[in-house]
Amino acid sequence: MNTSLPRRQQGAALIVGLILLMILTLLGVTGLNTATLEVAMADNMQRGQYAFQGAESAIMSEMRIAPGAVTLNGSETRGQVLRATIPYPYDDAAGNRVVDVMVGTSFQGYVEFGEASSQVHFESRGVANTPVRGAQSIQRAGYFVLAPNPDGS
Repeated sequence: MNTSLPRRQQGAALIVGLILLMILTLLGVTGLNTATLEVAMADNMQRGQYAFQGAESAIMSEMRIAPGAVTLNGSETRGQVLRATIPYPYDDAAGNRVVDVMVGTSFQGYVEFGEASSQVHFESRGVANTPVRGAQSIQRAGYFVLAPNPDGS
């Protein structure tokens, strides 16, 4: 049996193997960076939703509270703040702050509604911020409340 060994090895397999390994490493690093970026984008979107929903929830609470918490005397002007900014903090089950909301309610006007009553137009504005990533949402809601006429008639 006659076996002959090549006299001089060229090393082409080593070079091709190293090039393929480098390409696979670059693909892996690129994939990892993309996955990390997508996780951050999803977290930003979630924090934005927390801020939006927190502002909406705080405004709904204010709409139930504000009309009974203010006394109108008929001399109010449009845009006059009736309830200073009220904080509405929201925490998760573990007690961590998810979103801070500040809501202010202002007077917008009277609308005559029959002989003995009118509708009072209020507007509540909520500004929500998340402590993590700083997402912010600003929401407004205008609403009417049935009330006696401001002139007492």
